[in-house]
Amino acid sequence: MSLLKYCSIKIICLQKNYPAENFWNVKRPTSKLFDDCCNEFHWCLNNVAKGIARDEVSYVMQMMNYVRDMLIVMLEWYVGMENDFEVTAGKFGKCLKNFLPNSIYQRFIKTYFTAETNAMWNGAFKSLYLFGEVARTVAAKLDFTYNEAEEKAIENYMNQVKNGELGY
Repeated sequence: MSLLKYCSIKIICLQKNYPAENFWNVKRPTSKLFDDCCNEFHWCLNNVAKGIARDEVSYVMQMMNYVRDMLIVMLEWYVGMENDFEVTAGKFGKCLKNFLPNSIYQRFIKTYFTAETNAMWNGAFKSLYLFGEVARTVAAKLDFTYNEAEEKAIENYMNQVKNGELGY
């Protein structure tokens, strides 16, 4: 890269031609975005269950990252909603601890697990229950509808997979 191009990039950055500090704040979701987040969470969680049953640890861990991404998005909306969408949760939710009630934050931390079967199941179910609780709160406050039937269906499916009823 030439020095001129390098300097012009610096000038653009220094001019700060972007919105003020609230650029990084948690954004209020639309109903569609809320629904999409819930759907992605639930459908990726069923893949976690199948992976645990098949002893596909690396797959489980990767799928759980997708699930947790959606959980973090929902937690960000919760934090945003509780603070008039005037806060940032930081990259990957690194600031959630500063804004979440300790009880919710401690439950969130417990969604991280080791590569042991029981720990994976526990983390997956903890994720499901925490997501549902927070999503119901967000939905109620933002006048959205949370799909309770989808959550219950995923919970039932996960229990069937865990109990060996589906032959995985």
